[in-house]
Parts: sequence; structure tokens; C-alpha cells
Amino acid sequence: MTKTLLRPTSKGQVTIPVSIRRQLNINPETLLDVAVKDEQIIFRPLKLTDLNQRRHVYSSGEIDRFLRDDIISTEDAAFFRHLLK
Repeated sequence: MTKTLLRPTSKGQVTIPVSIRRQLNINPETLLDVAVKDEQIIFRPLKLTDLNQRRHVYSSGEIDRFLRDDIISTEDAAFFRHLLK
């Protein structure tokens, strides 16, 4: 198992070390699935097959929560609201 220590920026951002990015073939086009389990943050690179199996449509309530929690931008929220129509 590869281990390293990271310190988040004031905005909560972390940089994945290049050795780990190479090991998992993570590039700027890679989508990461992020989860919390047993007080651990788990990042998992998604493959095209993973994306094709995701069919969740976000509700207006979920979009409002994302906005409240500053997870998505106002522009992204408008885009997703448009998809719900």
C-alpha cells in the first residue's frame, strides 16, 4: 500500500502525489469518486464502465444542498436543473 502525508490548503484542496497518480493512471481527465467510510476519505478513479452504470438524477433538494454546502457552482446548478425538466 502506498502511503503519504498530505496537508489540505485553506480551501480544503489536496494534491495527489505524482507517484500515486502514475500508479493509478490519474490524469486531468480522470473523474474521482470520493467517499467517507469509517472516518476515512476514499478516492477512487472512475473508469468509463463505472460512469455508464451511474444513472442517478439529482433532485432539486439535492442540488439546493450542494449549493448550500458549496459543492457545485450556481452555473452548474442551473445546468442540472435544466436536465430535470
